[in-house]
Amino acid sequence: MNRNTIVLIVLVSLIASFLVTSYDVVQVIGNTIVDTWSIIDGWASSGTVSMAITIVAKIPVAQNNVEVPASGNLSFSNETINAVIPKVTGVTSKCLMNVSLYGSSFPSAYWAQREPNTTEAGTKIEYFDMAYNCTLSEQCRIYFNVSSSVMGTLNASNISLLFYNTSDMSWDNLSTQVISATNDPREFFAFVPHFTDFLIGQNPRSVESGGGGDDDDDSGSPGNGGSTGGSGGSSSGSGGSSAGAAGGEAEKASFVVSPSQITATLAQDQQHTTAIGIRNTDTKALTFLITVDGDAKKIIELTENSVTLQPNEEAIIGVTIYPPDTAQVTTGKIRIISEGVLKSIPVIIGVKRKDALFDISVDVEDANLKAGSIFTASVSLQNIGLRGVPTDVAAVVYLTDLEKNIVARLWKETIAVSTFISLHKDFVVPPTVEAGNYLVLAKVEYEGIPAEAFEFVTVEGKSVEAKEEFPWREMVVYILYAVGFVVGVLLVIKAYNGNIHRVKLIKKSSIIKKSSIRQKSPVRDDYWAEMQRSLHR
Repeated sequence: MNRNTIVLIVLVSLIASFLVTSYDVVQVIGNTIVDTWSIIDGWASSGTVSMAITIVAKIPVAQNNVEVPASGNLSFSNETINAVIPKVTGVTSKCLMNVSLYGSSFPSAYWAQREPNTTEAGTKIEYFDMAYNCTLSEQCRIYFNVSSSVMGTLNASNISLLFYNTSDMSWDNLSTQVISATNDPREFFAFVPHFTDFLIGQNPRSVESGGGGDDDDDSGSPGNGGSTGGSGGSSSGSGGSSAGAAGGEAEKASFVVSPSQITATLAQDQQHTTAIGIRNTDTKALTFLITVDGDAKKIIELTENSVTLQPNEEAIIGVTIYPPDTAQVTTGKIRIISEGVLKSIPVIIGVKRKDALFDISVDVEDANLKAGSIFTASVSLQNIGLRGVPTDVAAVVYLTDLEKNIVARLWKETIAVSTFISLHKDFVVPPTVEAGNYLVLAKVEYEGIPAEAFEFVTVEGKSVEAKEEFPWREMVVYILYAVGFVVGVLLVIKAYNGNIHRVKLIKKSSIIKKSSIRQKSPVRDDYWAEMQRSLHR
């Protein structure tokens, strides 16, 4: 075997080893290195070697048939899994669980559903799935970690746990709580309705804020400024500590609650179970009173109405939501109060009734809006009761606060719907809208029977008193229009003048009288009369 052949084999081996070490798994199709030796003529001065290497899907890191201990808190012995998911709590003893990690790339080779789009998830950190052979408790939580190197410039309040919702084929954010935004790795947990396919990622709709829901204080302004809350519809407010307040004012109770809001759209006969979390971040024991107000009071049942927590102790309060009797959106608040500090979790519930004649839905492309800006949304209408018969219905879309108080009417139209129609509309957020959370509320009404749907949005406000910038762009456009108009008029005038022939006016004094014309030959007396007749023939 000559030197060229040996060098060729070494190069192929190095390339193959590089590919193997660069990916978790490779699949070699064709001849192996041993086979290659046999197909090269050792006595030949040259030879060819062919090798096909196909990179296949990354093999997930998995641990199966993990039995839940008597405590109901499950940890994984696999170090890679444990580093990402240190524990799962609130599960049933003796039950079995499977878990698989797939990394930051969507595992299309293993999952059939679609990948999250940019409005559902920003930065993707870790895909994983879980399977469970028992009925899941409403108090189940998944704890997960994200290293600071993976976080990069992301804030902990931007991280959320998402799950694939098979009912509407969308990726939804779960109630996510930040445990530590300073430790490495950053620590989180999320309430889980059931085990399915999950994604740890950036919630594009999250808003960095120190409060979850509305923070009120019955005895004065609350001490804001504690840790920022979770994300993805779960930003936990923090009462903060008001130590060092002027005048030696007593410290306010410090605690956090999650999620930031509870939203759901239910079928008429469907109940929804979820939970709220309360964590005492104070240095003393606190007693909390939990109540529900607004229209949501009629459809919400709490497992506890009061609880006492020691410092750093947490409580999970079960929430059962029953479908309202109306097809309209029902709103309200769950209020948590301790020592005069009040925190509220907004509740927005929609329902799809079986006897509805028409149905409506609204989908906002980007739920992060700015005052004075234009946003796009899809409004879908479905004729259920009179399917196939073109029927006129009045549809309207509002921007409302979380209690359905109308801020602005965005659109109204009467539409003929026979089966189904989806409209893509551009709406304008009024420039005077203050920063905060709002609803895009869509409503359809037929023969006095309404149906409603909503989308939760966040508006970045604009100060009403802010000095308006001079509209330079609009002014330039107007000037260009004016210049174009003037130039056009001038061109028309020039073209018109080019086609005008000068006409010489004949003065009356230049006309020669008939009697003064000398005739060269005798003419009849009726010559001029004959000429006039000839002209009129």
